[in-house]
Amino acid sequence: MRGIKATVPCPVYPVTGGCEIKPITTFPRWLFRQAAAMRTGLVLFGLVMAISLLGTVVPGWEGLYHSWPFGLLLGLLVFNTGLCTVRQAPRVFGRRGLSRMETARGWSVWLIHAAVLLVAAGALWSALVSRDGSVELAAGEVARMACENAELKTK
Repeated sequence: MRGIKATVPCPVYPVTGGCEIKPITTFPRWLFRQAAAMRTGLVLFGLVMAISLLGTVVPGWEGLYHSWPFGLLLGLLVFNTGLCTVRQAPRVFGRRGLSRMETARGWSVWLIHAAVLLVAAGALWSALVSRDGSVELAAGEVARMACENAELKTK
């Protein structure tokens, strides 16, 4: 369905010569294009860099990295990278007749994005499954680890 004719007054579009209400499917397409756009990724990356700089330079802001807004920002950046990678896959895998340089460039960009996603998946897995703790040992003492029954020895 190309569009629905409206009976309410609206501006006349030069292409159609009349007034059309765009189908609802255009908004999800627009949203996907915006979420998968390189400009969106660059803005998100710039925000992550700026906030990381603040967390590094300003005393007392070290906890910023563990806050939910920073995690949400990183999640949006990974989501954007994933959409960009999926969107570019047909161009990388399906193109024929390109020079070796163009083919190598397409593959390299795609592989870098895929590697970033792999690192993000590893970080998420580590955050979900890992344990954090500490044991104080004096020289020569032995401690048993609760998760693997392995012994740690100090030198």
